[in-house]
Amino acid sequence: MKNILIILLLCFLSMKTIAKTNDSTAFHKGKIIVSMGYGFPILSLSDVSRRICFHHFKDVFSDDNNSGIGTFYLKSEYGLSCKVGIGVIFDYDNMQYEQIKNLPNETLFFKRTTTSLACLFRFNYHFCTTKKIDTYFGIGTGFRNTAIVFASNNPYSLPPDNITFFKLALEGIVGIRYYFTPNIGIYSEIGFAKSIAQIGISAGF
Repeated sequence: MKNILIILLLCFLSMKTIAKTNDSTAFHKGKIIVSMGYGFPILSLSDVSRRICFHHFKDVFSDDNNSGIGTFYLKSEYGLSCKVGIGVIFDYDNMQYEQIKNLPNETLFFKRTTTSLACLFRFNYHFCTTKKIDTYFGIGTGFRNTAIVFASNNPYSLPPDNITFFKLALEGIVGIRYYFTPNIGIYSEIGFAKSIAQIGISAGF
């Protein structure tokens, strides 16, 4: 009986040691990670915008401007094991392309504004994890809602009709997280997504 109790005690201590070792790494089973980031550059339809604007003002214009915000990212991940995680990603951006043509008595403009919002589900595989570093690659799929709004004061050519559409969203990335503390760090990802590269902060729970 005494030997059995000793064996059970040793097994319990071994399990606690293993659990503590797993929990001490940057990613492990049951860990929840929330991240916020910013991406650049945006994969946009700026060339299409230019062709549409040239349709209105031909090849004579005084100013040609691109502006916008985003892509902003909000994402979460849950550890199914020490190697595999699943999560949800939201991204948002707003881009504007504008041409202005100065005439003797008036100024004409043509503007195209594109707003994009997406929700994706992603699978991450963590291939190298230490106490402070977590490297992974991920693939995701979901849907993207895009709204394109045209505006113009050109009386000689009406702007196209506004467009709103849903489409399939896909991404494939390689990323790394570095933790300054056990639960707070930064992350960076590159690959095929709404933006080619992104950087942000991560918090683990």
